[in-house]
Amino acid sequence: MKRGSIGIWIGLAIAAVGIGMAATNPGEAAYDEYATARLSEYLNREVCPDAPDVLGIDLEDLCADLVEDNQDDLREIISDNTQRSNYGVLSLYQTNLSAHRLLPAEIRSFLPPQLLPAYRFKTVGILGNFVTYEAKKQ
Repeated sequence: MKRGSIGIWIGLAIAAVGIGMAATNPGEAAYDEYATARLSEYLNREVCPDAPDVLGIDLEDLCADLVEDNQDDLREIISDNTQRSNYGVLSLYQTNLSAHRLLPAEIRSFLPPQLLPAYRFKTVGILGNFVTYEAKKQ
């Protein structure tokens, strides 16, 4: 092979990889599904087990039920609080969530937002997958 034809093959290979990466760059709907699943897992693992019993009501079970019954609301909250930067072959997502915003409106009205934590998540979407590389409490 001549040196010029090797360069053409390398260029074609790079173009093919780029096209493949662009074709598998996950979109916003896929991110919303991913983030909702991760948030639900976190709430069920870290938040609900610490919910106290109040007036004989087991809030841990109520919390888990709220998480399960409100997946569409969680997805909407995530979608409304996420910014996507699309670079063609990959996308970067930044989600800013306030725990206050996750509460039902009836409870939110009694609690000032500054009493509950807020979080920032940074995630990369590439090759049909997501990797959260930063999760910070603000």
